[in-house]
Amino acid sequence: MRPGTVVMLAILFAGCAGNESIVIAGASSLVGALESIESGAEQTLGIEVEIDIAGSQTHVAAMIAGAPIDVLIAADRTTLAPLETAGMIEIEPRPVAFNQLAIIVQTGNPLGIASLESLESVERLVLAAPEVPVGRYTSRLDGIERLHPISWETSARQLVARIANGEADAGIAYVSDGTVAGVDAIPLANTETSYWIGVAAERSDLRSLIGYLYAEDGQRAFSEAGLKSAAS
Repeated sequence: MRPGTVVMLAILFAGCAGNESIVIAGASSLVGALESIESGAEQTLGIEVEIDIAGSQTHVAAMIAGAPIDVLIAADRTTLAPLETAGMIEIEPRPVAFNQLAIIVQTGNPLGIASLESLESVERLVLAAPEVPVGRYTSRLDGIERLHPISWETSARQLVARIANGEADAGIAYVSDGTVAGVDAIPLANTETSYWIGVAAERSDLRSLIGYLYAEDGQRAFSEAGLKSAAS
């Protein structure tokens, strides 16, 4: 971050921070990044941040039901559309970070899985449901119709957990999920995914927090969590 940027962000936020906790809800694949952002934003901006991690579609349903979410970072733009249509959020004009699809296997890849085609013979295969972001991305892969999962998971985090604890042998999630203990990630080429920010319509006072997410410190948190910075 350039000299003076931190001070400027703090000054801009001073008038609205008070003792209020700002709720940032994030996709399950962002847990590592948002934990760093929580502490970093609190220190830099002098605000109190609360992080809520769940599947993107779960957060959307919660907001529609009245949950007090101030900023929602979803794993695709499509998920945010119902909130935008209802006038509940404003979507930032560009992604805040990127990821990539990957085959998730148990540590050491005991089945020797090397490609999407390899998954056709995996007996305990899990995939994400098509109504969630990682499932939508997965559904666009060539040859995906030849795969027969034993279950459809509702988030990347849930899918990865089933492989890590031995309930499944492989699945498709994100490259960043390879940082989870008990699994390895095999990147799938040409499968970039993107994360989008929706800001609650009544929270126009959060511009400095949004600026922090796109600035050097915020982008570093995404990169260190295994994602691709939007600044790259």
